Amino acid sequence: MNAEDLEESLRRLAIVPVIEIEYADDAIPLGRTLVEAGLPIAEVTFRTDAAAEAIARMVENVPGLLVGA
Repeated sequence: MNAEDLEESLRRLAIVPVIEIEYADDAIPLGRTLVEAGLPIAEVTFRTDAAAEAIARMVENVPGLLVGA
């Protein structure tokens, strides 16, 4: 995704869920739920040790989800 696509997605969605994931195993189901609900975007906070692994799992396993930190 280039910068223009990112900007367009952020404008269109207007809401970015900020999530704290305690367990990386929760990442894929949460990401899929966001996509299915029509909100395919998430900001994962680095407040837990699971954050990096959660992001990696979402990127690899949840098509259509824009995820960052």
